[in-house]
Amino acid sequence: MDHQIGFGLTSTYQSDSHICEPMILGKLQGSAILPPWLSARRPTEGPEIQMVLEFLTRGFPSCQNGETLTIFIEPQIESRYPDIVAVYWRPALTRAWPIERLILDYHDFRWLQRIRTTERQELIEGEDFKPKLADVRRLDRLNKAGLLDRDNNKWMSKSLSEVYATTRILAVEAKMSFTEEGLDQAFRNTWFSDETYLLVSKSRMSSIRQQQAKDSGVTVIHPDDQIVRQTNASVPHSYVSWLFNDWAWRATVDTNLH
Repeated sequence: MDHQIGFGLTSTYQSDSHICEPMILGKLQGSAILPPWLSARRPTEGPEIQMVLEFLTRGFPSCQNGETLTIFIEPQIESRYPDIVAVYWRPALTRAWPIERLILDYHDFRWLQRIRTTERQELIEGEDFKPKLADVRRLDRLNKAGLLDRDNNKWMSKSLSEVYATTRILAVEAKMSFTEEGLDQAFRNTWFSDETYLLVSKSRMSSIRQQQAKDSGVTVIHPDDQIVRQTNASVPHSYVSWLFNDWAWRATVDTNLH
């Protein structure tokens, strides 16, 4: 089964056991969707967006059993707009998530990531921090959303296997040729993605530039390439990883989008 993604292009990602039909979120022609709670930039028409759309038809890895794929086109992350963010995730894990989780925002996820990155994955009021009323409200929202446990003045992170449905986040920046600016833009995506790519149209690259990209944690790919899925487990690298995790889920439960 094909999925219309705009400009007459279709996309299907098929594994041995099932077809993974992606949901496309962004400002594109065709069936791409932009939920009211998600900000995105409309891509500029031209050869670069054509390269991006053609890559979308076949460039991403197939889904594994139980996964679905949500693709974001130029979503707004603070003041930046990464070209493509692909989120592989397991819907089965989200079925027990409380509805209160739908109203969380980036302030809430900042607090969650702060707690998760402490040595004990917990915070104790008065010992680790002196919370303001607004802070306590944020923590209480996370508790009601099923992301934190509370024991008197102690806030504890729940197991990642219960609250993080994402199995892989891939970020792609696209440029017609390799440039320092393009590499820098791709590098900035490493703070939330498991894999970061720079898609360039020209296949010729010096070994120096290839090493420069590798040292930055960026893999350079070309339009005819297909991304080979990595096997290491996905983890939230920052609060933005949590945003994409929940945006992917939220788009499937938002009745206004169906």
